[in-house]
Amino acid sequence: MLSVITSALPTVDRELAFTFSIVSLSSGEASPEAVRKWQIDVKKLALKAFRDLGIETKDVTEEDIKKACSVVLDDAKKTIPRGMSSFNFKADYVSPEYVQELIELDKTFLEQF
Repeated sequence: MLSVITSALPTVDRELAFTFSIVSLSSGEASPEAVRKWQIDVKKLALKAFRDLGIETKDVTEEDIKKACSVVLDDAKKTIPRGMSSFNFKADYVSPEYVQELIELDKTFLEQF
């Protein structure tokens, strides 16, 4: 089973949006509920890490982003559900017009957690 969860945050200059995706591949042994919960937990941690970094309020360096990604990846590796074959975490900048709806959805997601 392949599952993807994507998130986006506005940046300080609003010319770009910061986005990340968590892609997981699991065998039939992995519980879909466990994979979904794991992805949501990784998403929460990533949103917190990038917001704590200040991605929405100040210019951040590529090195800062790499450090935040490392924190997220390390936690994801430690908490990966049994039976999940692999996962990929990708972060990048994109034009905000492509992810505006996602930015709005993530505002709602953040309010819940």
